[in-house]
Amino acid sequence: MVDGQNSESELADRTHEVILALDKIEPSLLTFVLPNMAAQLKIEDVETRLAAVKLLGTIFSSRPESIDQYYQLFRDFLARFRDSEARVRISLIKDAIPRVLLKSNKEQKEQ
Repeated sequence: MVDGQNSESELADRTHEVILALDKIEPSLLTFVLPNMAAQLKIEDVETRLAAVKLLGTIFSSRPESIDQYYQLFRDFLARFRDSEARVRISLIKDAIPRVLLKSNKEQKEQ
């Protein structure tokens, strides 16, 4: 804390937490936020790309309709299968994609 306020880096560290909280409360609030996540998927910093993949995997699996709503972002998300960093590709395979597919399959069976 600086002068009773959070420093910019402390807030930046919690950005993904805030995005997930907003997604649970009112997904429409993210209409202008989520498309900007594409930049985080392409940034040079591996930890940032990894965090973005995990965040988007959580969002796409919790609300599969968001795949249609943010189709270009979903394509950018899937493009991380070609990421230069193995940890990012592994995160997609182990964490993100199975949840997205499982949730999509459940919804299709319910219809």
